[in-house]
Amino acid sequence: MEKDPKCAQCSVKPAQRACRVAGGPGPDSCPTLHRTGAVDRALKEYREPEIREFARQASIQEAECYADRDKKPFVRRPVKPRLEEICEFADFH
Repeated sequence: MEKDPKCAQCSVKPAQRACRVAGGPGPDSCPTLHRTGAVDRALKEYREPEIREFARQASIQEAECYADRDKKPFVRRPVKPRLEEICEFADFH
């Protein structure tokens, strides 16, 4: 197993990846397959109501910062710098 995850470089088709489908494949660097203890601890944390709500709000904030989300095919095009997005999120919470 490779030490560092390289999720952004995963060569498995998204709909088949272990992180998205139970029993799916993944590369040697896949944390879903090779770091099950860490994944289990993270999932346990997400069951906490405050953590779950924080993650939900963060995902909403991120999604709103892309332009043309309703157009097909969707191409990620940020409308503001990540730092500005983080500042807005911090101010909101």
